[in-house]
Amino acid sequence: TTMTPRKRLLTCFRRRRLSSGAATLRIPKTMPITDPHVHYWIPEKFRWMENAKTDAGWLTSALKEYLPTHHMWEFQPLKLVKTVHVQANWHVTGEDCVGETKFEQELAAIRQNQGHPHAIVSYAPLHRPLDAEKAIQRHMQYENFRGIRFMLDYDENTPHMNQTDRDYLNDPDFHAGLRLMEEHRGMIFDMQLCQSQLCRASDMCARFSELNFVLNHAGFPLSGETKRKEWKEGIRKLAQLENVWVKISGLGMWEGGWRGVDAISGHVEDVIDAFGSSRTMFASNFPVDMALDPDSIGLFDDFYRVVKDEMQLKDEDIEDMFHHNAGVIYKL
Repeated sequence: TTMTPRKRLLTCFRRRRLSSGAATLRIPKTMPITDPHVHYWIPEKFRWMENAKTDAGWLTSALKEYLPTHHMWEFQPLKLVKTVHVQANWHVTGEDCVGETKFEQELAAIRQNQGHPHAIVSYAPLHRPLDAEKAIQRHMQYENFRGIRFMLDYDENTPHMNQTDRDYLNDPDFHAGLRLMEEHRGMIFDMQLCQSQLCRASDMCARFSELNFVLNHAGFPLSGETKRKEWKEGIRKLAQLENVWVKISGLGMWEGGWRGVDAISGHVEDVIDAFGSSRTMFASNFPVDMALDPDSIGLFDDFYRVVKDEMQLKDEDIEDMFHHNAGVIYKL
């Protein structure tokens, strides 16, 4: 069959990389990987993408079809076994939010997709509890549905990072929505925040001790010693709560992306020191992070080098973070 120009380009890139560095690839090709944060989408269904292409900046290159077959191909030669689709703004153009769960469940049923995504995190309007309850009940009709992401990122000092219209951390209606989720035992709230919100978010999470929270993108740390101190304090406070887990991905996303062991090791170590290896997961955030660096093998190899070479963690702890923990929290 004829290769597309993109596939030819990436194949040539991968051949160059593997021919020059295959012997130095540290991550074992036999180690199972579960990617707990990926977005499977097509512009025809996620309609916001068409409008965003004109002003999406660095994200523009990611706003195209990305499906399980693309993700499996990108991860060659690593052993990708399962994935979790995370809410990707299906609803923002007025579409029924349950349509995203339906679409992802249909993808999982397609034979060539090999069950991907094995879990689905969708959206519900938690700030409108009555509507949220109806949406959650309908989401739950789909086998792979696991939880909700309602993006909470809001900081007046970094408006370019805001993903919502205001700060909902102390909003009574939003808390009522979380209470609804808590009543459905085992449901997950995927929690995306600005780093300035982390400490206050820990107070919120403490109020809902029977609800599992999964912090997205390691809390979006920003560079600079003052910022790192603020972020580290928030991470440590959240980690004290046993119902909070964390995914490491998207590091430096708002600053052009951090790549390479030296760039990420400090923050990766801080997260693991706080949460331990039993509540930490590594994730790709693809295809969003691909807009910054398409080298999926390099991304996960850098994670592996930090925990294996820099931190010298045990193999079983490493496999927990790359595979087992995601299976536990997302019930895979």
